[in-house]
Amino acid sequence: MRSIGILTGAFDPIHLGHLRITQSLIDTVPLDEVVFVPLPKPEHRAPSASIKHRRNMVQKAIDGSGNLSMPDLNLKTESFALLNIVRGVKNLNKGARIFFIIGADRLQGIALWPHLNELFSLCELIVCPRDGRNPLDLEKSVRALGAGTHIAGDTGVFIAAELVRAQIRLLNDAPEMLLPDVAEYIAANGLYQPDYLARLKGGLGIDRLAHTVSVRETAVYLARVHGVCMQKAGVAGILHDCAKDMPLPELRKIALKHRLTDNAEILASAALLHGIVGAFLTQTTFNVHDPDILNAVRYHTMGRPKMSMLELCIFVADAIEPRRSRISGLDDIRTMALEDLRAAALMCLLSTKQHLLSHGRSYSLQSQAVIDDLSQSVMV
Repeated sequence: MRSIGILTGAFDPIHLGHLRITQSLIDTVPLDEVVFVPLPKPEHRAPSASIKHRRNMVQKAIDGSGNLSMPDLNLKTESFALLNIVRGVKNLNKGARIFFIIGADRLQGIALWPHLNELFSLCELIVCPRDGRNPLDLEKSVRALGAGTHIAGDTGVFIAAELVRAQIRLLNDAPEMLLPDVAEYIAANGLYQPDYLARLKGGLGIDRLAHTVSVRETAVYLARVHGVCMQKAGVAGILHDCAKDMPLPELRKIALKHRLTDNAEILASAALLHGIVGAFLTQTTFNVHDPDILNAVRYHTMGRPKMSMLELCIFVADAIEPRRSRISGLDDIRTMALEDLRAAALMCLLSTKQHLLSHGRSYSLQSQAVIDDLSQSVMV
């Protein structure tokens, strides 16, 4: 007879604590499988991320695992009562022995759960100690209710999801708490950060917004490939063009008023100036003060000598995101971006220079300085 555990929760987000506990139970109870059931509306608090995002994160975390799953129970939001969940899992696993996994901190008030007798006729409990209570006392208190009970051993693992969210807000990928796939998903979708996209909608057109979202996703992917902070790449990516749709007179007015630049070449071009003004707005309007992010926004168009890896992620992502098609040699640049960001940036700059000069247009002296800098260390 197969033994299947059910773990419900917000999974906001799913973290290594969840995965280590389930693996421990699989090894020790033992269980053949653990079923994850993200709850649309957890009782204890409103989740920060939508049920769609939380399900997607769980799927990212369990992909490739033969003993972790997330079935579609086809329950309406109001039907995610524990009894319905257990029934749904049992219907999908005829003849299996079903265990409901619960933290000891949730045992208080268990006697008031609805349909308790029917619930205990369908499943047994696995109680994970979390509050320092004696395991024998836990077992006695639950058995008194008529439930088959198993007290899990101490896994030595406790990670609070609120601590994970706090680390994300601090622009930390939290590798000690999150799988890389989950951290990447969080960064690429802007979860647990201010809703910058909603705030951008008043100042950017539809196409520019779509480009911005695509740059964020591409920058986060490049950041993961090259060992750069994905959360910073996500924020810089979504805000990099925050000043792009401003007319040149407005850009120039802001730049001169706040003494952002006195370079005549830059002040005469919205294409060159919007990055500088964008960095200013990122700090003053969007309240982002991280210097790495501000520099990535500032230099995403022209670049600068000795660019940081985060700056390179945004610079290259802006050029190669999937919606782009105009750059000569784009496929080669995309391939190179996965191997060497500096080489990819140089290829972008050379392609842009060739395009501008072939159409009789001038080329930025600052960008030429970046070409000279990159050419010293890159062979393309």
